[in-house]
Amino acid sequence: MSLGSPVRPAMLFDLDGTLVDSVYQHVLAWQEALERAGIALSVWRIHRKIGMSG
Repeated sequence: MSLGSPVRPAMLFDLDGTLVDSVYQHVLAWQEALERAGIALSVWRIHRKIGMSG
C-alpha cells in the first residue's frame, strides 16, 4: 500500500471462535445470568454444554 492510498473502513467478524476462543466469556455470562435467575451451576457444568445441541 502506498502512502497516497486511501484508508478504507473495514469490519471483521469472528464466528464460532475462528480467531478468538471466547467460550470462557460465554460461560461466565451464562453463569451470571443463571445466578440472577436463582440457578447455581458450576463453571465446568456450563462449559460442558457449550456447543452441544439438544
